[in-house]
Amino acid sequence: MAGRRDGAYRPNLTYRVLSRRDTLKQVIEVIQRHPNEAGIIYCISRKAVDELTHLLQKNGLKAVAYHAGLTSDQRREAQEYFAQEQCDLIVATVAFGMGIDRSNVRFVMHTGMPKSLEHYQQETGRAGRDGLESECVLLYSNADLMLWRSIMENATNESRAESGMTRSFLDAANEHLEEMSRYCRGAVCRHRALVEYFDQSYEKDNCLGCDICLGETAEVAEADIIAQKIVSCVARVKRPFGIGHIVSVLRGEQTESVRKWQHDSLSTYGIMSAYDKADLRDWIDQLIGGGFLARSRLALANGHSVPVVALNAESLKVLRKELAVRLLQPMRRIKISRALQPQMNGVSLADIDEKLFEALRLLRRQLAQERGWQPYMIFSDATLRELSSVRPSELSTMLLVKGVGTTKLQDFGEKFLHEIKEHCDARGLTTDDFASLRKTTAAAAMNVLAEEKMPRTNLRRQQAFDLFRQSALIEDVAKTCNVSHATALKFLCAYIKDEAPPSISCWVPDEVFEQVKIAAAALGKERLKPIYLALGEQVSYDHIRLALTYFEREVK
Repeated sequence: MAGRRDGAYRPNLTYRVLSRRDTLKQVIEVIQRHPNEAGIIYCISRKAVDELTHLLQKNGLKAVAYHAGLTSDQRREAQEYFAQEQCDLIVATVAFGMGIDRSNVRFVMHTGMPKSLEHYQQETGRAGRDGLESECVLLYSNADLMLWRSIMENATNESRAESGMTRSFLDAANEHLEEMSRYCRGAVCRHRALVEYFDQSYEKDNCLGCDICLGETAEVAEADIIAQKIVSCVARVKRPFGIGHIVSVLRGEQTESVRKWQHDSLSTYGIMSAYDKADLRDWIDQLIGGGFLARSRLALANGHSVPVVALNAESLKVLRKELAVRLLQPMRRIKISRALQPQMNGVSLADIDEKLFEALRLLRRQLAQERGWQPYMIFSDATLRELSSVRPSELSTMLLVKGVGTTKLQDFGEKFLHEIKEHCDARGLTTDDFASLRKTTAAAAMNVLAEEKMPRTNLRRQQAFDLFRQSALIEDVAKTCNVSHATALKFLCAYIKDEAPPSISCWVPDEVFEQVKIAAAALGKERLKPIYLALGEQVSYDHIRLALTYFEREVK
């Protein structure tokens, strides 16, 4: 059972799980849906990161690699390059993540299955931190399950040899892998599956934010017959073979392996020649995932092993027609539009002037570089969208745009207005178009009036809250608001208490959070030092204070 995690429901994220067929082609398809937008692409291994980064660069895409095999300087350079919007694509292992402070990541893609739903939620949670619509795409194959099991087995054997670790860790890890695999091959709403996994209730009948609810998958006709033919072929080859060989027999291919084993004489040879090779591989994967076939590893004479397909008790039930089998496949020729993604927190992509938006992004990046800031510290993407839609002509109307306060107006207003004016003059566009923001304009005006009357301390506090909503780090907030680290930390504690964010993982790593939680349960939450000492003086007082503030908010 998963531990409770608040905020598992992320309505601005669209989840898609696809069978992995042509990794590079599938990755590029997602990138093309997000031109000039930030994306994180996760791979299971360092080798896969390096290979995919090279292929993306070869295809003219600006991408950088990040994994633990690089030097600390190389990793820091890659992370800064991405955070400062010098590059929009980063290909990484799960070593990349802690300290990411780019709030406008528009897609997170996994080229292989993560090792648990907890990891998946944490990694996809790096998309859309600004509340705008973002996409999460997972490419899945049952081979991922075997790879992770091999990695876990090796890691556990090494740890046990060094510290006497029992197999309980491996058993728990395998259960997490099975849960992740069930999610991948499931045919229920992705949002529902994640929310309910984290022990929360989900009431919607259709999330309109995943491949299942958007109708991007279809049930395969005559799935029972297809399953019987596949299982029958596995039975007739009599010894364990890989998926590729089974597919070759079913399609009637004259490969060297088929001829060697004389499998062209089997009754199942060529009985599925009309089907696409990728479809057959996908269906065999689904049969394995559904427990209708088994997958194991065959030891070779050279000491290596290969994954193979075999029968199990459920296979016989399929052959006897005692079980109903359901197979899915992606809808053919479906065009996934950005318009299908949910509209969140303000102006949708369909309402903005995209050329103006890109010009304002460039200006934001230049201003951030001059100050040594992260771009989102100037204005968020949500604010740039509204500026691109409204096209304000005066400072007074610019103040009505969400995210523009008097301090930022004073620092950056004239430069952004100049960019907007040049753009509109060159194209003959109108300005001050508040039609798309009619509902929020009055509220924004009231906020401006209230802000003008605020003491300077309250203005800084409000500015800090705006930054924390975008997952800004304490150091960046202190710099932007011109306050001390201690004051920025105080603002963050107040933000957690007042606004109850669904997670604080961008400020306190999940593993640290759990350590503090366990220590606080044993020692109490009144004093920080006993917890600090109990954790071997390895967890900072800042992390302890933030975690305890979050606990206090949970209790209330």
